[in-house]
Amino acid sequence: MALLLASLLPVLAGCGRAPDATALASTRELPFVLQADGHVRVPASSPLRHSLSVAVAATAHVGSARELPAQVAVDPSRLVKVVLPLGGRIVRMHRTQDQSVRRGDALVAVDSPEYGKAQAAYLRARKQLARTRELAAADIVSRRELEEAEAEEAAARDDAEPTGGVATLRRLGAREYLLTSPIDGQVVDAQGAVGAYWSDTAAPVLSVADLSQVWLLGDAQEQDLAAIAIGDSVDAALAAWPGREFRGEVVSIGGVLDVQTRTVKVRAVFDNADGALKPGMFARVRLQGRERRVTTVPAAALVQRGAETIVWRESVEWEFEPRVVEVGEIRDGIAVLASGLAAGERVLAGNGVLFHD
Repeated sequence: MALLLASLLPVLAGCGRAPDATALASTRELPFVLQADGHVRVPASSPLRHSLSVAVAATAHVGSARELPAQVAVDPSRLVKVVLPLGGRIVRMHRTQDQSVRRGDALVAVDSPEYGKAQAAYLRARKQLARTRELAAADIVSRRELEEAEAEEAAARDDAEPTGGVATLRRLGAREYLLTSPIDGQVVDAQGAVGAYWSDTAAPVLSVADLSQVWLLGDAQEQDLAAIAIGDSVDAALAAWPGREFRGEVVSIGGVLDVQTRTVKVRAVFDNADGALKPGMFARVRLQGRERRVTTVPAAALVQRGAETIVWRESVEWEFEPRVVEVGEIRDGIAVLASGLAAGERVLAGNGVLFHD
């Protein structure tokens, strides 16, 4: 998107202006100009007055668009990794890779001796508690014994319901249980297989993701960070969908710089109801940024002096002083200044190199 620059019309300095009454002290004559203490004065007799022009530094409102490489990723808050609460042999895989699921749909059935033992222990503890309550009612056992039986029954019940009561596990029999999907989504990773014995209860058998919204992770250079803010709108283009534009919003900016790439992760959320954005796809994202006020001068006003960039600022009529400026960017013959000059100040619009010794 082109910079929206305010028009900047150079003001041609007329040759009929009266010379400044203030004389420069300790001057020495140079070709067409007088110089002292770093200031340069163009005398009324100098032919340069016919060829030099002065421009007024203008105010412009510019966008801060940045284009970043990015990759589609699953939103971690919409990803569930399904693990077995107890080890056992997988007897049925009701869903596998890339299949859609609804909340409550069957995922995997497991035959677990450990689960069978927990069920049997719970049944024994429940019977024992019922018997102890009868004896307590007849004053045959103490209150303490009743409380111990209640605690044992509660512990056995927890072991028999290893998910803590969450409705993702259903009892199928004395040894079998069924895990169900906790969310609507799609199976994005299936590691389990029928017949496999699964003993690692920390490793997911499969993962279910809600892909109706996804992230695009962009890599921002450190010099771009000042122009990026949470809430900025983002456009994305993907090779998989030529001519189609996706619109999202920045939701977070990484707090740590990657020391290898010198970049920071920028996360933008995109609606993905039709599933067009698939995790792993590469994209180019364009952050629109927010408009900001800047000072602009003609690019011809810039003069390189060693490692510095300067403009010749007019302090009084036909008298100029060097001013170091920081240039943000140059586009269409206009320079956007990051610092060094204020809007309304007058600068030499070109040929500033003539003021050098």
